[in-house]
Amino acid sequence: MKLLKYIPVALMALMAFVSCDSDLDKVTFNEADAKAGTLNAIASSYVLTEDKADDVVETFKWTESTFGYDAAVTYRLEVDLAGKNFANKRIISSLIGKTEASVTYKELNNVILGLDSIYEIPAKTEASYDIRISAAIGDVFTPVYTNVVTTKITTYEVIAKYPENIYMIGADFGGWNWGDANVVEMTPVNGTEGQFWCVRYFTAANGFKWNSAKAWDGGDFFELDSKEGYTTNEGNAFVAADGFYIVFVDMVNSKITVKAAEVYGMGDSFGGWNKGEYPFTVSGTKMTITTTVADKELRMYAGSSFFGSSWDWWKTEFIILNGKIVYRGNDGDQERVKVGAGKVITLDFNAGTGTIE
Repeated sequence: MKLLKYIPVALMALMAFVSCDSDLDKVTFNEADAKAGTLNAIASSYVLTEDKADDVVETFKWTESTFGYDAAVTYRLEVDLAGKNFANKRIISSLIGKTEASVTYKELNNVILGLDSIYEIPAKTEASYDIRISAAIGDVFTPVYTNVVTTKITTYEVIAKYPENIYMIGADFGGWNWGDANVVEMTPVNGTEGQFWCVRYFTAANGFKWNSAKAWDGGDFFELDSKEGYTTNEGNAFVAADGFYIVFVDMVNSKITVKAAEVYGMGDSFGGWNKGEYPFTVSGTKMTITTTVADKELRMYAGSSFFGSSWDWWKTEFIILNGKIVYRGNDGDQERVKVGAGKVITLDFNAGTGTIE
């Protein structure tokens, strides 16, 4: 099997059979090719407390999984209530090429609370959870899984410190009328609290601002403790020039950032899984890109230089469903839509629509 390391993925697909996993056709390796690693033992129980929120509760370690040839392997630390066979699995951490993950009390608590809401388990209640590692090459191949370890976890209750919603209003966004359908409901950054984003086309002469409610209730704001990428005048925010911008409202660090928007395709429809490799092109007040590979799933995300190279692209992911742009937000994997090669994808962020032609 050593020759496999030199065979392109496309040829490998011809040598393998295909299975369907959650509407995703993936190449499945023969057992002789793919070998799952082993998840090391962990503590038998964890009592999570808010006073240690930023401390590391556990550094999970595992051995490498192999697929018969050299490739960057994505490892996901998965958890579900014990005995549920990972039917409602949640991802604690996702890493490429690394075989350990240091997880804080807060990170683990947030994931377990999400599971507990499904199973109607109250906070501060001890319950047993199954944990494993899935290993795959991007999202192309069917994952292999390590052994499952079971531990008891007691969560702590989280009192919301930040708004659940942030809205943006302005001359371009609802005409300063909170009841208008064009007021922007910003999207939560996946897996976070108190951080919101949106991409829109802005007119430089038109002001805008934000609020946590759709109302002139005195809570509206045009800046926080710090800001970057825009100016203010007479209680409103302004961009320097007409164009597409990504807005990042970070209530956690009390900062608003407005930068030129970068929107990308991702995955098999475009030929690969490298971040920043398949940019959309600006066409007036819309953005377009053309797919290159037939019968693959369309995935897209928004980015910007201020996120940094370690940013997980799926935190700002979105898709097109029934002609509408649908944002992932704080939810899990979205419904998948397959497209052909040579299809032009057009996004109108201000109208909230997308086409595949």
